[in-house]
Parts: sequence; structure tokens; C-alpha cells
Amino acid sequence: MQKPDVFATSFTIRYLSQHGQFREALSVYEQMHSSGLFPNTFAVSSALKACDRIVCKIGGLMIHGQAQKSGFCKVVFVQTALVDFLLKIGDMVIARKVFDEIREKNVVSWNSILAGYVKYGDLAMAQSVFDEMPTKDVISWNSMVSGYARVKDMEQAYELFRQMP
Repeated sequence: MQKPDVFATSFTIRYLSQHGQFREALSVYEQMHSSGLFPNTFAVSSALKACDRIVCKIGGLMIHGQAQKSGFCKVVFVQTALVDFLLKIGDMVIARKVFDEIREKNVVSWNSILAGYVKYGDLAMAQSVFDEMPTKDVISWNSMVSGYARVKDMEQAYELFRQMP
């Protein structure tokens, strides 16, 4: 049997991560490293997502370090996965720093940081991010409406709901 290549292994990590098999995805990522295969951006972002889902702080920080060494921390979907991971482990300050370093932010990266502020109850910052977003989708609007509803500011929640396109 042929030794797996980086693309097949990355696909496997991504597939496992997308299908809820997070520990298995991280195991394949670890095997990838052990076998001398150099992970690509898909493997890194998928492994970070797996760490995010199972709150594997040490694994996520190790993958972050590997991503920095390989230069992958400048790729928007790796950066967004890192923001999500950092928010999951409660590091809003570093998550915001990583977000600010994203050169070409997309709606997914904007929604990640927005959801972080909502999750941690900083609705002033969430509103600031929301107002700054060049493009809003249903996730953006729902995050803000639910954030205001959670703190029982039903007037603001209703006002945003009325403004939804």
C-alpha cells in the first residue's frame, strides 16, 4: 500500500472534522506530523476546528504555533479558524488581535469575532463590529438580535429585527 500524501491526509482530516469525528481528525493530524508530511492550510484549519469543537487547548495552541512557523497564519480561513478556537478557550484579547491581522476579512471572519463579543456579553463591542461590517448575513443579524434578547434589551432586539433585510 502506498504511503498517503499530504492531499489525501488533509482531505481525511477535513472530512473527519466536518463529520463530528474531532478526536480522529486530530489523531490523523498528529500521524501526519509523525510521518514527516507537512500539513497544508486545509489540514491546519480543519485541525484547529477540531480543537475548537472539543476544547483541546494544548492541541490548538500547538497547531497555532505550527501555523505561525509555516506562514499559514496569513491565510484567511486559517486565521478565522484560529479566532474561533481562541474564542472557545476564552481568549478574546488574542482572538481580536488575530482578527485585526486578517487582511481580507470575509463575512465568516466578521461573524466569528461578532459572535465572540456577543458570547462574552460585550454588546457595545459587538454593536461596533456589526456597524463596521461591510456585508452582513443572517448569522450576523441573528447574533445581534439574540445578544440583545439575552440581556433582555428587547427594544434593541426588536429594532434590529425590524431592520433585517
